[in-house]
This record gives sequence, structure tokens and C-alpha cells, in this order.
Amino acid sequence: MNIPKVYGFQFFWIFAIILPVLYPYYSSLGINMHQFFQLQAVFGFTVAFFEIPTGYFSDRFGRKKSLCLGGLLSGGSYWILTQATGYWGLFAHEFSLGLALSFVSGTDIAILFESLPLKFSRDTTSRILSHNQMAAALGESISALLCTVLMLSFTYKEIILLQAVVSWLPFLIALTLQEPKTHQLTTLKFVEIKKLWRQLLYEHTLTRLLVINFVVWLLATFIAIWVIQKYWQEQNIPILWFGLLWAASNIVVGLTGLFARKLEHKLGIANTLLLVALLSISAYLFMPLFGGTIGIIFGFFIYIARGLNNVVSRDLLNQNIDPSLRATANSILNFLFRVIFAIVGPGIGFSIDRWGLNTTLSVISFVFLLCVFFVSIPLWRRLTSDKAWGNLVVND
Repeated sequence: MNIPKVYGFQFFWIFAIILPVLYPYYSSLGINMHQFFQLQAVFGFTVAFFEIPTGYFSDRFGRKKSLCLGGLLSGGSYWILTQATGYWGLFAHEFSLGLALSFVSGTDIAILFESLPLKFSRDTTSRILSHNQMAAALGESISALLCTVLMLSFTYKEIILLQAVVSWLPFLIALTLQEPKTHQLTTLKFVEIKKLWRQLLYEHTLTRLLVINFVVWLLATFIAIWVIQKYWQEQNIPILWFGLLWAASNIVVGLTGLFARKLEHKLGIANTLLLVALLSISAYLFMPLFGGTIGIIFGFFIYIARGLNNVVSRDLLNQNIDPSLRATANSILNFLFRVIFAIVGPGIGFSIDRWGLNTTLSVISFVFLLCVFFVSIPLWRRLTSDKAWGNLVVND
């Protein structure tokens, strides 16, 4: 019974009505692009700082308690947003929302895996991950469409008040979850966290490449989320269309996730992960090059890449993680991603304010092109070699 409830939790967790117009709203409060990315860095650093402690909390005290705390903090965070009138109010909102996410991050994946029967295949895990992603995509898409409708008659503040009410639904759903019987509460020592770090980043080359590949392309697709609204503005897209475009983007993520396993069967794991990299590079390269309708279409490549990466890479990594420490291990992965984003995010915002969006996108495309050569191609070579499969759990 947990699995459909977790889907419902994901649906309402990301049911963010204000999200499609978040940058325009922050801008209306006097926030420039550099400050906007600073605030996202606050969110990212908060998640990163608390990722591993809250992952341990989940492994030690249970998945349900962790999700309940996340839902409770999220509700409080959006109440803070209703009161925010400037930078420091938004700072408090981003901090509290980051703390909320840290309790959910990693635990949502762990509870899905642990709610499955004892014997399951990668087809099964890929399916639940894709359905979970689709639930989030539907939540974000429907809320984006609702944003479009509400923008016709309501102010930003009125929309945020509605958001503050809806944000309590994940907490109510979390209260109905059952702690998975397969999860053994774990007393994790610092030495075991060090062991996890070694397992993920040092002891095995293939696992290390999978981790780095996942983090790099998760970062690539996440950066795009926060520059895309600025890009739409510069393409003179009316703000009422933002909700429709945001909804379409997330539907693309969800649908891609649903077909990720089939595509993996057809192309192979190595080629599918390389495709994630190539799609991301294409978006950053061609958005500034073409602009207009063509540029917006290329922007959707990022969402296809995001849908594939979230299912294929995350599934492979979770298959190779000790189940009793799964939440902590997932938190380590998210910690790496959040720290890097929190470091580079403000620089991206400063670059956009100083040199313009198109120049910044071109520089980003060059940086990630280097990642293709130094991360994606070495992983592709490793995955296509016969000796790799003896050390990788595929459960086909």
C-alpha cells in the first residue's frame, strides 16, 4: 500500500503553483539574477549540509518519520513565503524549504525500494522509479496549468496563499504510510559513513564513474530549470504562457521516464547514458544559437535528458547500494550535487547579469562538453567492456 501513497506524496510535494513564475515573482520584489541564484544556493547548501544527517535519521529512526518531518517543514516554509517582502524573507523560505527537502531526499527512493517484494528485477525498479517521476511530473504540470489560470485573475500574493494551504498535503499523506518491514533500523557510525564514501567514490572504478556521471548530468539539467524562465522572458514569451511551457516540460520528463527502460533495452545502458549527455549539450549549445521557437524546442532536450538520467542512472546506483544504508547513500549522491550547484549557481547568476544569458549558456555548453570527454566517454567505454558486468548488478 505504500507505493501508491508515495506517488501521491511526490505529486503534492512538487505541486508548486508559484514555481513557473518564481523568477518573475522574485524579480518583482527587487531580486536580480545574481541574487536569485544566491537564494537557490542557500537552498542548495541547506539541503547539502543536512543531506547526510537526515539520511542517517531516516536509516536510524524510520522512513515514515523522515517524510513526516519533511512535509511538516515544507508547510511551514510556504507560510514564511507568504510573509516575505524582500531578500531576507526569501532567504528564510529557501533555508526552511531546503531543510524540508533534506528529510525527503533519499528517503522517498528508499521507501519505494523497500516496499517491493523480496525478489524483484530491474524492470520492476525501473517501473516504480518512472511512475514516481511521472507522479511528480503530473503534480508539477497540473500546478503549472493552474498557475496559468490563476494568473488571469489573481496576484502573486494570492497565488502564494493558496500554495501555502496546498503545501500541507504531503505531510497528511506521510502520516498514512507504514514503515517498510524490510527496513532494519540502523545505528550508523561515522566509520560506516566513511566506508560508504569509499564505496561510492574510491573502491570501484565503475561505481565511481556512475556516481560522477549521475551528479554531472543531474547538475546540467537542474541549472537549466533556473535559467529557462529568464530565457523565455528574453524570447518575449508572455508570462501567461510560462505555466503552459512549464507543464509541457514536466510532462516530457515524466513520459521520458516511462519509456526509459524500453529505450535502455534498445540502445543499451552505455548508449542511453551517453544520450543523456548529448541531449544536455545540444540544449545549451543551440538555445542561444537559434533562439525563438527553435531555441525553445531545443530547451526541451534538457527535460528528456533529465527523465532518462533520473530513472536509468538512479536505478543502477540503487541496485548497488546496501539496502540498510540506502537513504544515507542516496543522500551522499544528492549532497555532492547540491554542494556543486550551490558553488557554481551564484557565478552563473552573476554571469547572466554581467555578460548576458546567451553568452553564459554558451560557456556552460563548453564546460559540459568537457564533461562528455572526461566523464561520459570513460563510463561508456567501461560499460561496453565485458569485465564491467561482473561488478555491476543489473538483475535482468
